[in-house]
Amino acid sequence: MAEIFCIHCGGKNLPEARFCQACGKPIVQANEPESPAAQQNLATLECPYCGQQIIPAAGVTQLVCIQCAAAFEVKHEGSLTKLEILRFP
Repeated sequence: MAEIFCIHCGGKNLPEARFCQACGKPIVQANEPESPAAQQNLATLECPYCGQQIIPAAGVTQLVCIQCAAAFEVKHEGSLTKLEILRFP
């Protein structure tokens, strides 16, 4: 599955995303080449509210679910990556 990148912040998102997972702005579909960041092996999490797959990019500390727009803080505890809710619309 090919990811798409936000034109506002460069965040990596799934093709079905309506909102950027990193900055929360609406996704604008564009045909851009895959960035080197897309080739990184990143943790895959699931939104506890809607079940949407979430892939936090390296260095991201906050993100927004692309389906339900819930906002999360990304917590790294050793080799584990967790989501802590900040806001649910």
